[in-house]
Amino acid sequence: MVRVAAPRIPRLTLPPLQALADHRVARDDVLDGVQIRAGGDVDWRGLRLHGSELVLVGMGSADLRAARLRETRIAGAELGRLRLAGAELRRVELQGGRVGDVDAAEGRWEAVRLDGARIGFLSLRGATVVDLELTGCQVDTLDLTGAQVTRARLHDTRLGEVVATHAQLTDVDLRGARLGRVEGAAGLAGAVVAPAQLLDLAQELAAALGLLVDG
Repeated sequence: MVRVAAPRIPRLTLPPLQALADHRVARDDVLDGVQIRAGGDVDWRGLRLHGSELVLVGMGSADLRAARLRETRIAGAELGRLRLAGAELRRVELQGGRVGDVDAAEGRWEAVRLDGARIGFLSLRGATVVDLELTGCQVDTLDLTGAQVTRARLHDTRLGEVVATHAQLTDVDLRGARLGRVEGAAGLAGAVVAPAQLLDLAQELAAALGLLVDG
């Protein structure tokens, strides 16, 4: 039996939080122990947030590029686009919600958990990801182009399409996922799949290896 190192993600427990109106939050702010509810487009680039909760509902987009989120929960997000390019997430939970597009390219994720989230397009292009868990999620397209992913596990999660071109995967457990189309299948090297999944991936793997199947 293949041994796969499990993600190391401590359970997030938040202290009592102070409500903070979204109009009082600005770019590059440093905030601790707050709950922020936003219902419109926000530009919070460079925000430093610790021990807090974000509730993002009924929104077009939330711009958190280059933000630093630590020990923070993003709850019930309902928005078109969540911009996290270049952001650092450490011990962060994304609970529930529906997001059309999550752009986390070139970011760093450490001990991140997605639970019950519905995401149209999740980009981790060029990102460094250490300790990631997806449970009960649906992701239409997961883009891992050039990403480095260490210790990740998917459980009861559906991936409509995975782009794995030039990805570097270590201890990535995909056995709990339903996989659709895979692009750049050679980038899945280092991941663990179930026998049935291997059969589903046969065509993509053959193409990646240049194998010709006849008869």
